Amino acid sequence: NYTADLPPNAWIESYELAMEMLDVNDVVCAKYFTMMLDGPARTWLKGLPANSIDSWAGLKACFV
Repeated sequence: NYTADLPPNAWIESYELAMEMLDVNDVVCAKYFTMMLDGPARTWLKGLPANSIDSWAGLKACFV
């Protein structure tokens, strides 16, 4: 899980490698991502305006 003390770029790179190994698409990456956040990172995600992100690339860009 991601916690605020980890560098976002390094964590997202590891996350994407894991998702690639599972051979999942971007929709699954985005959905599972929400379950991988703890603490302030989860609060940040829940605070985003509804429908403000429409792709995995967009979510990743906001996160890092």
